[in-house]
Amino acid sequence: MSTSLEDMVGEQIGVKIPWLNPEAHVNVILESVESQGIWINSSQFNEQVLSAVGIKASLASLSLFVPFAKIDFVIGVSKIPHLSEESLGGLKS
Repeated sequence: MSTSLEDMVGEQIGVKIPWLNPEAHVNVILESVESQGIWINSSQFNEQVLSAVGIKASLASLSLFVPFAKIDFVIGVSKIPHLSEESLGGLKS
């Protein structure tokens, strides 16, 4: 099974974008994919913008374009069952 970003449009993904959160990945909604990057909706980014302009609520969410060069990694979810081998007694390191 091949996984592509285009297949994940509309879904929640995890992305590591250092300038958005230098310590951890953030969960975002992938809105669309372009040749140079992705459009995302990030509640963390929306909160930062609202706080910066002194607004407590907004009727719309901001979409954010992030170039691929600014993304460390993307985490997607495959619809394939997974069992922890370690918890079942295997793969001990």
